[in-house]
Amino acid sequence: AAAAASAAASAAAGEIGGLPAPLLAPPPPKEWFYRDLEGVVQGPFTEEQISEWHRSKYLPANLPMRSSDDPPDSYTPLSEMGSQPPFVAAHLARQKYAAELEKRQAA
Repeated sequence: AAAAASAAASAAAGEIGGLPAPLLAPPPPKEWFYRDLEGVVQGPFTEEQISEWHRSKYLPANLPMRSSDDPPDSYTPLSEMGSQPPFVAAHLARQKYAAELEKRQAA
């Protein structure tokens, strides 16, 4: 039972058989655009920048937004992107990846 608990703890820590689990790189960053109050397209902005604005509550809920992967006329209101918009999730994934990479390189 103790061995099973130890294996479960290792798996939870990202280890497999005592070795670190492979570190999967996040997808490449996207640029983001929005339409301002006059309907003028603003951007591109980095995921880091747009995430900071979101965290600081600078972006209104009805702000039409799209990523560089979306068609140029395909905008989605920020409020329809969920509690963690894709640019925030991607930015956090890149931060987590960079921190884990640094931790592994220091070990």
